[in-house]
Amino acid sequence: MTIGPLLSKTLLPARAELQPCPEALKPALIAASAIAAGTIFLDPFAIAIAIPDLRLALGLPFAGAQWLLILHPLLLAAGLILGIGLGQAYGRWRMLSLGLAVGGVAALIAGLAPGSEFVVAARALQGMAAAVALPATLALIAVNLPKAERARTVERWSLGAAATVAAGIVLTSLLVWLWSWRGAFLLEAVLAFGCLVLMRLRVPIDFPELIEPRLDLVGAVLFALAGALVAFALTISSAGVGVGVVVSFLVAGLVGFGLFALWETTMATVPMVATDVFASIRFLVATGLAVLAHLGLAGCLLLVPIAVIDGGAGSPLATAAVYLAFLAGLMGSNRLTEPTEDRIGPAAAVAAGYALAAGALLGLSAAVASGRVWLAAVPTALLLGIGIGVAVAILLRRALESTPVRHRAAAAAGQNVVFRLAGALSLALIGAVAGFAYRDVVVELAPSVASVFHGRDFAAPVNPLPELLSIRATAIRLTFARVGVLGACGLGLASVIALFALPQESGQSATGPQVRNGRSR
Repeated sequence: MTIGPLLSKTLLPARAELQPCPEALKPALIAASAIAAGTIFLDPFAIAIAIPDLRLALGLPFAGAQWLLILHPLLLAAGLILGIGLGQAYGRWRMLSLGLAVGGVAALIAGLAPGSEFVVAARALQGMAAAVALPATLALIAVNLPKAERARTVERWSLGAAATVAAGIVLTSLLVWLWSWRGAFLLEAVLAFGCLVLMRLRVPIDFPELIEPRLDLVGAVLFALAGALVAFALTISSAGVGVGVVVSFLVAGLVGFGLFALWETTMATVPMVATDVFASIRFLVATGLAVLAHLGLAGCLLLVPIAVIDGGAGSPLATAAVYLAFLAGLMGSNRLTEPTEDRIGPAAAVAAGYALAAGALLGLSAAVASGRVWLAAVPTALLLGIGIGVAVAILLRRALESTPVRHRAAAAAGQNVVFRLAGALSLALIGAVAGFAYRDVVVELAPSVASVFHGRDFAAPVNPLPELLSIRATAIRLTFARVGVLGACGLGLASVIALFALPQESGQSATGPQVRNGRSR
């Protein structure tokens, strides 16, 4: 074990599962890992807050704005398993440092970009960098600390990552409000480079496992291409493109996923996803329910800034308040999950969580539509976070418990990949629905001037008369309300399915004695 500047003077030792970290360096190790992970988790919220100002400044169409949000989770999902393999082969410290450096440079390029094409390219680079860095954040802790310390350390890591996200949301909203959309990207660059300096000076280097990289490059490329084709089909569907073109890209994407599945099951020597994991019906049901809710929710949440800012309901600070309330609900749900599951059983607990989330999303949509962000949208966002937190925590744990212990790490990685993909496709799907809904709302509100607006693009009319701007703002808020109804329907459907598809017994007796938070139950 050595510190960054001494790396070149050190010979690599034999492979070791644990390389103890000096006590004095543990705070820096936890802080760097938490800030790095928090920066990656912050990204979708920060860029979503910046989107309204970015579109106005660069003249970016709505479909282009969607891709700024889609590229990051899509490429993160495609490269996540590759990142795990690279960390094992070349060391977690090196991969985390590489990911932070590349991600920081990409954020800097985006923040200083003269045009939208540079921002789009930088977003793709950020997604790939995140795929390399994210697996290394927790893996670096695991290799540096003994098992007895890991549970407590992971809790501290989670709190540190959540604090980074919360502080980043507030700072981003202030930078965008007081300055420009560029502040969102430059803040990410500062976080990445600051973390990189901390890594270099105070975080021990782990030595790689001295194995050849086990990378499924073909699988990653097929996965990314298939996801991109499906997302592209959805994003162009609301831009006035012919149905035949949309269907062609959609079919091509589905064929791509079929080829990916064929490759993973029959030809890949090192599969990107452990296919044995998906043989468990309980794993598929639990993971599928979580993905179903995520498909409707992720896109709705990331459209909040457009609805609030472009809809004239509030400033970037109001959007930040909604996001912070949602995150507070997620964090606070940890204290409710176990008691709820033990009292009424996993099926009823998940169903209740999703039902609460569905009602809260309807309330959030209505609050934004009426312009009452601080008084109504913030409290409902808190309830939305609580409902989602309770349901998803139970589903993910149940899914992992249904797999053999030796496959649980692969199962967790597979879940992460699927969730990232679902988030990307949700942005494309909800965005497409919003495009169609906006056109209909404009026609309903002002049929005589509907042709003045830019079709389904949410853009301001060429003639900025106050009456036209007011119609546009109202139409955007009502569009979000309709999209929120769709997301709530997805959550409601997940609630009903959970009630009948999951086991009814209490969490304490479902699979015999369990270990939660280090305590045997």
